[in-house]
Amino acid sequence: KYRKCQTDESFLEDYAKNNTSRTCSNSWDEPRLLITCHDCSNDPNACYCLKCFLEGNHEGHKIHVRKEIGSCDCGDPSFLKESGFCRVHKHSDNKSQDIEF
Repeated sequence: KYRKCQTDESFLEDYAKNNTSRTCSNSWDEPRLLITCHDCSNDPNACYCLKCFLEGNHEGHKIHVRKEIGSCDCGDPSFLKESGFCRVHKHSDNKSQDIEF
């Protein structure tokens, strides 16, 4: 079913309301804190936004914190082990919850 053409802003609002993705969609184009957990990564470039990192369990893990441009990989099994997903992006039968930034 096709809809009328939307403005960029209305498209993003509509997408955010209806997105059932189980991955974090947080990305940034100016340097911000990002965290790599070497114990949870499947890829050396995988990283978490601060919110997802704090919502996960990384106690005793080897982590690296830096300020860079990037995007969060939480919820994406090609980058992170499922055991490393935060509580919001853990894969389950339930629709994922949104994190407000």
